[in-house]
Amino acid sequence: MRRIIFTLGAVVLLSQALPALRLEVKPGTLSDNIGPLRNTTDTELVLSGSANVTDLALLRDLSRAVKTLDMSALRIVAYTYSDGDYMGRKSFSADEIPPYMLIGSGISTVKFPATVRIIGESAFAASELGQLDIPTTVETIGDNAFANCAALANVTVNKTVSFGKGVFKDCRALKNVAFGYSIAEIPEAMFDGCSSYTAALPESVTAIGDYAFRGAGLETVDLRAIESIGAFAFADMPNLSEVIIGMDEPVSVGSGAFFNNRSIADLPNWEGVLPDLALASTAGRKSLSVSFPEIGTAAFANNQAVQEVTLTETVKKIAPHAFRNLTALSQVNVTDLGTNMPEVAPESFSGLENENGRYDIILNVSKDTNDKWAEHPVWGLFDIKNMQTGVGSVAVNTVDITIARNGDVVSVDSTMPIDFVGVYSLNGMTLHESNPGVDRYEMSGIDPTTIVIVKVKSGDVVKVLKLN
Repeated sequence: MRRIIFTLGAVVLLSQALPALRLEVKPGTLSDNIGPLRNTTDTELVLSGSANVTDLALLRDLSRAVKTLDMSALRIVAYTYSDGDYMGRKSFSADEIPPYMLIGSGISTVKFPATVRIIGESAFAASELGQLDIPTTVETIGDNAFANCAALANVTVNKTVSFGKGVFKDCRALKNVAFGYSIAEIPEAMFDGCSSYTAALPESVTAIGDYAFRGAGLETVDLRAIESIGAFAFADMPNLSEVIIGMDEPVSVGSGAFFNNRSIADLPNWEGVLPDLALASTAGRKSLSVSFPEIGTAAFANNQAVQEVTLTETVKKIAPHAFRNLTALSQVNVTDLGTNMPEVAPESFSGLENENGRYDIILNVSKDTNDKWAEHPVWGLFDIKNMQTGVGSVAVNTVDITIARNGDVVSVDSTMPIDFVGVYSLNGMTLHESNPGVDRYEMSGIDPTTIVIVKVKSGDVVKVLKLN
C-alpha cells in the first residue's frame, strides 16, 4: 500500500507497510478470534505460538481479503479428538497442515512453519497461490494438495517428498516444477490438466503414473529411460508431436497411454504388447508399420490418416476393434507373414465393412498364399492380392525405388523425393526412421550381419524389402 503526497511541482511516493492481522495463539484458542479471521480487511495474517488441528481448521473461514499467510513462527502440535473428528479423522500429527485447511481461499503467498512435515489432502486446493517453495522439512504431500490453483506458475521441491495423487492437478498456469533431488516416479495425475506445463522429464524418472500428464502442454517427451507408463499417462495432449521410447528393454505401457493425441505424426513403438486404446484417436502417418506381438482392443481406433498398415511377422494377436474406423485405410500388407496368420477378432476392423459385410481393402499377401488367406473367416473378407515387393526396383505410376545394401550402409534411390524410410529388425525393433525428402538417402551403422526389413514411401508408391 502506498500513500501519495502532493508537493509543488512534484509527486513523492512514501512506502507504507501492508496491514497485517497478528495473532499469537495457544492450542485450542484460535476460536476466540473467529470474528477478526472472518471479517478482517488486512491483507496479511501472521500466526505465532502453537496451534493444533482445531485451530487450523478455522482458517477455512478466513477472509478473502487476506492474501499472505505467515506461519513461520507457528508450531503445529499433535491432537486427538476425544469426541467427534475432523474430515473423518480423529488423530493428527505434530507439524501437520490439516486437509482442506485453505481450500478455495484467497491466499496467494504462504510462509510455512519452520518444522512442517506433512501437507494434508487438498490443503491449498483452488487457492490463489502463485509461487510455491516446498520446505526441506516436508516429507509428505497429500492427494490434490495444490490442485486447481489457477495462478500457480512455478514450484520448487527441495528434498525427497512422498507425493499423493493429483498434487498439481488442473493447475492450468503451471509451467515448471523444479525438483531438487533425483525423483524416480511421477505419481498418478500429478500434472493432469496442467495445460501450460512444458518442462522436460527429469532424467532420473523411470516410472510414470496413471493420468500423470493427461492434458499437459508438452510438445516432446523423451521416454528412453522409462520402464513403466501408466494408463492414459500421456492422453489428450493437444501439443504432443513427438514421443521417443527406447527399444533396448521392454516397457510396461498402460491402457490409453497416448490416447487422443492429434498432433503425433510418428506413432511410438516399443517392445511388448500394445494395450487397449494406447494409440487410439492419434494422428499418425499415411503408412503404419506394426510389430507388437499383441494389439489390444481399439488400440489404433479412429486414426483416420492411416492409409496402409504393414503387419510384421512378430504380430500374433489382434483384439476386437483394434483398427476400428480407420476410414482412410486402403491396404493391409501381410507379405512378411507368409501363411502365419495372426489371430484376429471378427470385429478387429469394425466400422469398415461394406454392405455385404466384406472389406473394400486390399490384403497384400506374399506370392502363392492367396488361397490360404482366402480360407480364413476374417482375412478372407478382404480383397486379397499380390502386390509387387522384393529385390530390385519397382515402377508404379512412373516412380522407381531401388534399395541396396553395402556393408553397414543401406541406400535408397527414387525418381521422386523420398517421403519416408524405415528400417526394422525381424523382431519388429525400429532401427531407423526418417522423412528425408530427397531422391537419394543413405543410412550407416546398420549391422551387416542382421536381416532387416526396409520400408520406403515415395509419392504414392510404398516398397517393402527384406535385406539379408
